[in-house]
Amino acid sequence: MKQKKSLLKSIMFVILFLCYSSAAMSQPINSTKNPTLSISSGSSHEHISVNANELFSISVSMDAGDMLNKAGDWWLVYVTPDNRIFSLTNERRWAEGLVPILSIPMISFGPIPVISVALTLTGSYSFYFAVDDKPDGIPQDPIWLDGL
Repeated sequence: MKQKKSLLKSIMFVILFLCYSSAAMSQPINSTKNPTLSISSGSSHEHISVNANELFSISVSMDAGDMLNKAGDWWLVYVTPDNRIFSLTNERRWAEGLVPILSIPMISFGPIPVISVALTLTGSYSFYFAVDDKPDGIPQDPIWLDGL
């Protein structure tokens, strides 16, 4: 039962990201400037292809816009070549499924390195950095994100 809930939660997360990846970032929410997020690996803003145990780094940045100091959930998530979803936790470890890394007010910051990691499977990975404005552990509309 626990695995079924985890799978459903993971599927919901992927659907949310796919549905809102283009629409949510431009959707007005009673503000003139929505948050703008960025995630990158070196100079890449595309999918990451890695060999098993190859070390690479991820950096993130955010301009909170008019949502500055508005509380919300923050996620740093990756999808493996075999479509499993992992979230970085506030303990700086990866957990399978959707877990917000933080539930804090939005702030603006320039690119900062978040992780340097070697993954176990060779292939193409997708990484996402996302925030919403409801600090409840569930990705909800509006959600702002960037992916690579």
